[in-house]
This record gives sequence, structure tokens and C-alpha cells, in this order.
Amino acid sequence: MTSLNYYQTIFDKAGDAIFVHDIGSVEFMDVNEAAEDLTGYSKSELTSMSVEKISAHSHGFDFHHALKKVQQDASHEAITFEWIIQAQNQLQIPVEVCLKTVEIEDQPKLLALVRNISEIKKYQYQLQSKD
Repeated sequence: MTSLNYYQTIFDKAGDAIFVHDIGSVEFMDVNEAAEDLTGYSKSELTSMSVEKISAHSHGFDFHHALKKVQQDASHEAITFEWIIQAQNQLQIPVEVCLKTVEIEDQPKLLALVRNISEIKKYQYQLQSKD
């Protein structure tokens, strides 16, 4: 297996969703299979949209707040935060996002590793409601 194929397989088969963003527009340049599963959109659909399209616009999860997170990442340090995405079926899914600026082919890109935390949030709510 060539080095490129090796890393492409790791990218595609990772358990967490991976979104590669253009820094200026926050449009998706590439996504993996887990991103398709999480959002319900195909890779071709996702790569024709931006983070705004899959963000739940309630509770401050909108394009303006997404850009603030991108600006926080300007230091090139990874930042981790919670977000809510809205899947194609309109289901709102709580996620944890780890955002990092990376160099890909000598160009800065945003790499977002996205983990579905629905089950964690459900258990937290159950524990809080017992008090």
C-alpha cells in the first residue's frame, strides 16, 4: 500500500467524523465516511457546503459563532468545544469538536475532529434529573 493510500484509508475509516475546512470560507474541502454517517449528507453534498449548513442555529450555534471558534484557533493551538449540528433529517446532535490549523500541501486548513456525544449528554441529563 502506498503511503497516500495508507493515510487515505485511515482518514476514511476513522471512527470520528473528520472535516477539512478552507480557513477563509469555512467550506468543507474534504470529509470522511463518519462525517457522512453523522450528518446524513453524502461527501459530494458536504463538500459543497459550509459549517453553517450543518450547524443548529438555535442557542448560538450559527455561522457567526463558528467564525469566532475559527479565530480562536488562529494561535494554531488545538481548541476543543461542544457544538450542536443539525443532520439532514433535522435531528440536532450534540458533538465535541477538536479544531486545529494544519498545513496541507503548503496551505493552511482547518481540521475538525467531531465526536457524537449524544449518549454522554443523555446520561448527564439522567444524573442531573435524579438530584
